[in-house]
Amino acid sequence: MEKPRERRGKRREQQLARTTVDRRLDNNKKVFRIYRAAGLSVKRKKRKRLVRVGLPSFTAIRSNQQWAIDFVHDRMANGRTIRVLSVVDTFTRECLALEVDTCLPSRRVTRTLERVIAARGKPERIRMDNGSELTSRHFLAWGID
Repeated sequence: MEKPRERRGKRREQQLARTTVDRRLDNNKKVFRIYRAAGLSVKRKKRKRLVRVGLPSFTAIRSNQQWAIDFVHDRMANGRTIRVLSVVDTFTRECLALEVDTCLPSRRVTRTLERVIAARGKPERIRMDNGSELTSRHFLAWGID
């Protein structure tokens, strides 16, 4: 264990000691005691985080301006998982559609949205997360149309 200025941790020192100096340093606890006695603790580097500028959140000022789509998961008593697709008007907090099934593929989601659009009209925007059903080619093609 040399060069205390060099940035090496306990594991790296143990690996170097095994290969070059002494094969008796296979004991992790012994290496840790020697490492601490020499005052060689290495501080962990803080992870650099990407600074993101947040977009201002959109607030609806009238009905049918923005809808929110989300999935909720639950498990039944027999162990089967069910999924619930909920479509909500964000201004009125009215639930426009609830679709419950064990599997909700993107075609079923678009069919539900088409049914709600036929009854209520098309919203200006639809807010959703990046779920697999909501990022499929079929759903994206439906959104462009």
